[in-house]
Amino acid sequence: MGMLIHETVKSLINARVLNPLNHFGFVNELKYFLPEKGLIIICGKGGVGKTTFSALYALFSSSLGIKTFVTSIDPAHHLGNVLGVRLGHEPMLVMDNLYANEVDIDLLIKEYIDRTVRVIRNVYTEVQVFNFDKYVEMLKESPGVEEDALFSYLMELRKYDYPVTIVDTPATSITTRVLKLPWLQSLWLDRLIELRSKIIGYKEVLESISQGRKVRIRDAMLEELIRMHGEVEEYKSLMTDHNKTKLIFVVTAEELPILELRRFVNAMGRVNVRIQGIVLNRYVDNESNNKRLNQLREEYREVPIIIVPYSENVIGVENLMKLLNKIRVVW
Repeated sequence: MGMLIHETVKSLINARVLNPLNHFGFVNELKYFLPEKGLIIICGKGGVGKTTFSALYALFSSSLGIKTFVTSIDPAHHLGNVLGVRLGHEPMLVMDNLYANEVDIDLLIKEYIDRTVRVIRNVYTEVQVFNFDKYVEMLKESPGVEEDALFSYLMELRKYDYPVTIVDTPATSITTRVLKLPWLQSLWLDRLIELRSKIIGYKEVLESISQGRKVRIRDAMLEELIRMHGEVEEYKSLMTDHNKTKLIFVVTAEELPILELRRFVNAMGRVNVRIQGIVLNRYVDNESNNKRLNQLREEYREVPIIIVPYSENVIGVENLMKLLNKIRVVW
């Protein structure tokens, strides 16, 4: 299938239906959104075209010769449909330099819980005393476990051998919770480290008295909490590094998607994470759409706006490449 797509693109170029892949009319503007070996996270209200734009930008990036991975973490997967290929959990080569997958959320949660349980068993040996296994099933249904698993997956993507990774996300409410998770985890870990330090200090005093000497205690749990805290701080740094993590929010020329954009910007701004681009999708050059465009330009003066015109058919690489040539960026 990857070879077929590649040949289709070549034939379109030869027939001059498309510009050569390294000569898009707005290539310089679109390059602005490429990270320094990092993530492009595509956010937005359900139904605005996040998947379409994820596929469009993945095609653009890969066509520049950049090894690109586009991944869908939305349980309602449509990435494969848009690209015209059958995708699964494992990354698949779609065409030259372009890999894609649709994440199995249940599998992600299972892998996340398995890792968590291993850490608990290794660090907190007392769990062997009682039947810990019965709590594992409860953990699968715990509030927030899906967000934990999704964020863990996002951070694992850093270790993959892709200079550019594009993430097609779920609806804004879920995505906001996932992206802000490190700040919540940091608060909890600060408190747990403080409590555990007090407990260890208390134990150290008792043992010193009983043995007539000061006892140096190595505490595996405290060490693990400190390790986790360092990891979370690294995640926070990555999310606020706007060269390595790019947030792009997709809207249409309607009131509700734009209201959701405003809520998202405010929510992420509280943790010093800002968006680097707004996509105005399904744009039609008429009074109503131009009014929305001017509204966005006025409210978000420092954020470039990517205008994706309306297209009746965005299924398959051929149609996506044609649409890609019509995209423009305004500042």
